[in-house]
Amino acid sequence: MRWTAESVVIAVMVVFLVSAAAMAKSGRYGDCTYTTADGVSFGLKPTVTLSGLSEFAYKYGFYSRPESTQPARIFDIYLDRNISKTHALGIKDVSVGGWHIFKVHYYCEKNSDLSQKPPSVTWVVMKMSIQPGTAYDYFDISTTMLPAIVDYYVEGMGSVHCESEPPDDGIIHGYNDYTPYGPGIVGQTIGPGEYPEDPKDHVGSLVNQFEKAARLGWVTKGALYADLEQKLNNLHATNIRGILGNERLNEALKAIEELHKQRMCSNELYYLLKINLEYLKAKLR
Repeated sequence: MRWTAESVVIAVMVVFLVSAAAMAKSGRYGDCTYTTADGVSFGLKPTVTLSGLSEFAYKYGFYSRPESTQPARIFDIYLDRNISKTHALGIKDVSVGGWHIFKVHYYCEKNSDLSQKPPSVTWVVMKMSIQPGTAYDYFDISTTMLPAIVDYYVEGMGSVHCESEPPDDGIIHGYNDYTPYGPGIVGQTIGPGEYPEDPKDHVGSLVNQFEKAARLGWVTKGALYADLEQKLNNLHATNIRGILGNERLNEALKAIEELHKQRMCSNELYYLLKINLEYLKAKLR
């Protein structure tokens, strides 16, 4: 598929996702005492740009609020468990400057606890990490994958001290398993996702994403929400490759534009739908 100038979509998501608390927790497991790594209060500013043939650039601006009690040192974006290894390992770090280590993890080890984790994109910040009251612009990646709802994980400078040898399995319960990904903070944002090749199935997946976004509170329920929901369902029930399919794509785009104009949805939901619908329009042109 070829993208023309008319099909370029630039999506700027100015959204701040704030941790529930800036105070880390202290605990004890056996002979080990620990402080969890969730003492970070932060803002996350994602930006997604689609241009060229089919390349997507994701930018994540990170700001550690002054009330943080720990510097932030790790930022992860977790991908869908079913994502292909080729697509996951094809994600490139395009960050300009900054002291960090970047890695894409594709956990495929058999008989290992790591195999239970989904693929992830990881930045480990070097030097002094991200201190309270400072920003880190930007964590940037480039990929061919469209935006979808994904988990993020932020880890501050937690600590573990064992009076004797740590447990044989290396797991400090209450610390390592504080969240599914570690002792930090988990939330949801926009990140690289994989959709079916068939346009109708793509729309079906997008409807599921819309329903998940509603459960996350990214949209205000009301008449405009109901109108958008109906238009997405109508689109899914239509032969999307025909003239009626194109009309219903335009109707769904108009509905999400109106919802966003009235400030009744988050920027995450707006660009999640807008970019995918614009992509489908260009693909079927």
